[in-house]
Amino acid sequence: MNDVLDRWAEEGGRRGAMRRILRALKSTGDFWEVVALSEETVPEVARAIDFLGSEGLVAVEDDVIKWKVDISGELDAIPDNLCPRCGGRGVLPRAYVGLVDRFVKIARGRPGVKRDYDQASMNAESVWARVAFIEMRDSLKGSRILIIGDDDLTSIALGLTGKPERITVVEIDPELTAFIEGVAERESLPIETVTLDIREPLPEDLKRSFDVFSTEPSETLDALKVFVGRGISALKGEGASGYVGLTRREASLPKWQAFERMLLDDFSVVITDVVRNFTEYTHWGYFEETRAFSLTPVRTLPKRPWYHSYLIRFELLDTSRGFEEVYTEDFYSDEESSTT
Repeated sequence: MNDVLDRWAEEGGRRGAMRRILRALKSTGDFWEVVALSEETVPEVARAIDFLGSEGLVAVEDDVIKWKVDISGELDAIPDNLCPRCGGRGVLPRAYVGLVDRFVKIARGRPGVKRDYDQASMNAESVWARVAFIEMRDSLKGSRILIIGDDDLTSIALGLTGKPERITVVEIDPELTAFIEGVAERESLPIETVTLDIREPLPEDLKRSFDVFSTEPSETLDALKVFVGRGISALKGEGASGYVGLTRREASLPKWQAFERMLLDDFSVVITDVVRNFTEYTHWGYFEETRAFSLTPVRTLPKRPWYHSYLIRFELLDTSRGFEEVYTEDFYSDEESSTT
């Protein structure tokens, strides 16, 4: 197998990425599950499958990736060793059982996701796991929380707990902000919305005002800089915290390294927690129109959820700073993007 890895590296591929893809292929022939298990980007996995096919190692038959050689002694499959109760998240939102049902009923009326804004929604279990994690690490009682982009309706879940003092949603989609406002009025939730393209700076009254902010941004480095930088500029200062979702589906390890450097060097914050595959996303209404679907060697839709993001928590120091400049460029996609 080392000679295969060498040839892959000669073509510009990363050896570590190929090893993970090969191990995933020992576990499944389903393309989407290979992406999920290997935690490599969709373009990288598609390119790897094409390379392995050219090497005569695999072939796609009836939309299933099948081995053409025996590699039983070469690599071990990726085992499923996750905790069966928490799914590897490390939290169980047991206190919110009744509220989750209420939330699910409310969420059924949400507007459809919009491709123009790179929207996709996490499932209810993931929303409430985030609420539980924030409460464990930062407390919700009397807190002021900012949500940047809320097609997941995290603001509504937080409001249903009855604990935050103030929840502010900054969102580009006026249909979504209208929906959230309507729910907040009916349910008497302390939520306010601001319809804003986040490429524009936050209003002055939102800066340095919050204890916690949360976001699931598009995963280009520019979008990460703008979304996260705006959130930091809205936090009160030392001790305040931010939560951001970042996948391995659209962010390679080199991009992760660049983002970590951004957090440490540009924003001067401290990364305190990284929880693998914390958030699970539902399927997109426009999935067959995405780049991911066009890149795949199969024509089947995913059978199970495959798109997960890590939860990253960071905390501010006295030296921390946000991003307050106007940003005018499109930032929804790059060469690793696959859901736009």
